[in-house]
Amino acid sequence: MKNPSHERCSVPHSCCKTNSSSGGIVSIKCGRNVLNMSDYDAWFVVNIGNCPDAANRYIKENVMIIGGSCLIAVILLAFVDMITNSVIDEINIIRKIYEHVNVVAEAEP
Repeated sequence: MKNPSHERCSVPHSCCKTNSSSGGIVSIKCGRNVLNMSDYDAWFVVNIGNCPDAANRYIKENVMIIGGSCLIAVILLAFVDMITNSVIDEINIIRKIYEHVNVVAEAEP
């Protein structure tokens, strides 16, 4: 059984490579008959890789930047946690001082 659709050997236009001469605009018809082309010819028309492969490659190429950013974020969060605990301790000290002042004020005749 043969598929009569004109899109039977096509890929979505979102898979097409952008053409610098057209200002980065992708033609809707650029993916037609790509599946009938050789791999070499299709490489010039569409992106061969998929999203997980591209993400994996990006992470491998930028592992130092990503790791450094994560390290900076951890150090920053540790500093914020330290400051937060310091402020909480100061609030508890001030609360105890006011409780003591209230107890002394109530005890005076």
